[in-house]
Amino acid sequence: MHAVFGAVLLAMCALMPSEALRAQAQPEPTVRAVLSGAPDDANDQRWHRSRCLLGVSYGSPLKVYVAGAAGLRRAFDDRTVCSYGAVHLGLGGARASLGTAVTIGRFGSALGASGGVLRTFGNPGGDADPRRNYVGGSVHVWPIVALHTELGAYTRVARTGEAAQRILVWSVGFGY
Repeated sequence: MHAVFGAVLLAMCALMPSEALRAQAQPEPTVRAVLSGAPDDANDQRWHRSRCLLGVSYGSPLKVYVAGAAGLRRAFDDRTVCSYGAVHLGLGGARASLGTAVTIGRFGSALGASGGVLRTFGNPGGDADPRRNYVGGSVHVWPIVALHTELGAYTRVARTGEAAQRILVWSVGFGY
């Protein structure tokens, strides 16, 4: 299980800019940024700590759940990238994950991928066994701002002598 988190963390670190890139001179702020006193995100090429997303969803095996994600955000000319850690707490279980999402299009659309660990409670949804641990990954799609869909595959962490079980993870919701 620690190996999965380590691999995901290494992948996220590979996406982060080096110190040399962070030290480069920043472009001049726009008039809007100067007048408002706020940074101009479209012109700011640095990584910022950020609450990326919050949400409420329904799916399997977590059933109804709330989720929150925080991480590092960077705005580019036509895209924003967010590398995040997320926590999901639901009626059927809990999950912790690391992922990356990028905006696309004009209506707040985004695509993302995450990997994590999942723990089911006494009555999970779908084919998941109760009170078991799973590891896996998901693909996330936000077709328009604040609407979220997810599809993933997780494998049960097998005890000695047990066969590994795979489950489908899915959800639809508002926010993350």
